[in-house]
Amino acid sequence: HIYHYSSALIEGLSVNFKNKMDPNNLFIDCHEDNFDLVYFKENRPFYFNNFNYRTKEDFIYFLLSSIEQLMLNPEEVQLIMMGQMDKASPEYEMIYQYIRHSKFIERNENFHYSYVLDDVMHYKYYTLYNLLQCEL
Repeated sequence: HIYHYSSALIEGLSVNFKNKMDPNNLFIDCHEDNFDLVYFKENRPFYFNNFNYRTKEDFIYFLLSSIEQLMLNPEEVQLIMMGQMDKASPEYEMIYQYIRHSKFIERNENFHYSYVLDDVMHYKYYTLYNLLQCEL
C-alpha cells in the first residue's frame, strides 16, 4: 500500500493526542516552502490543508487566515509546531509575533529511543518517528 505523507501525520497526531486533544490545539508541520495545518474537533480530524508560501508574510497570512476560518482566537489557540523550523527561522519569528501560545511538539514517549537521537531535534522528524505506530 502507498499512503500520502499527510495520512501518517494525521494518524500519528490522532494516536498521540487521543483523549487529550484540547479544542484550541492547532498543529503545524513546516517544510522548506510549504506547511501542513491540522486541526481536530471532538477528537476527530476536522481540517487539513497544505499551503505553499514564498515569504514569511505569506506564511503568517495563510496561518492567520486559517485560524480565522476555523473560528479560533489567535490569543487562545495553542499552536503546536513541528518540521523544519527552529527558533532562528523567520517563520518562527512571525508566529512569535502573532500567536500568543506556541510550542514545539513533544517527543512520543511510547517509543524507546537510542541515546544517539538525544541530540536530534525530535520535532523536526515527528512524522517519521511516529510512522511505525500508524495503523493505515
